[in-house]
Amino acid sequence: MKSYIFTTLLTSTLMLASVTVYADDSTLTITQAGTKNEVASGQIGASDVNNTKQVGAGGQVSVSQLGDYESAKIYQQGTSNSATITQSGNVGNNWAKVGQFGESDLATINQSANYNSATLSQSGVSNTTSLSQTFVGDANITQSGSYGDVKVAQTDVFSQANVTQGGAGNSVTANVGHPAK
Repeated sequence: MKSYIFTTLLTSTLMLASVTVYADDSTLTITQAGTKNEVASGQIGASDVNNTKQVGAGGQVSVSQLGDYESAKIYQQGTSNSATITQSGNVGNNWAKVGQFGESDLATINQSANYNSATLSQSGVSNTTSLSQTFVGDANITQSGSYGDVKVAQTDVFSQANVTQGGAGNSVTANVGHPAK
């Protein structure tokens, strides 16, 4: 049985959306516009889909998925936004994507289990990306703009990370194939 939850909050200041879904094959879609909006969502099951979009400054999104074959996507446009996706399961095969367009944004993806995939894309100045994958995973990270910072930690020797940065003053720290300390 498929569950669908659609939440739309438009043109707001300091709106909070908090949702937890306990079901397989659930779809959660949240859209917010305004400043200082927050989303905290969780899905426990398998084959769940989470799509969150924020437009405005100072937004925070936290997505947590527990299960296998999960999919999470966060899109943020504005300054000083933060996005976090945490996925864990037994088999894995989870997919996470964060797209941020603005300045001073922070993106974090944490995945544990096998065969996970992550895509992070940031455009703007002074953005920060952090990726952690336990077991086998692959990641594609793109930053366009100056003074970007990327941190990658992958514990399996078969993991791979592709990092592309454009602009001046960018940095990358990568730890691939070694257990996290």
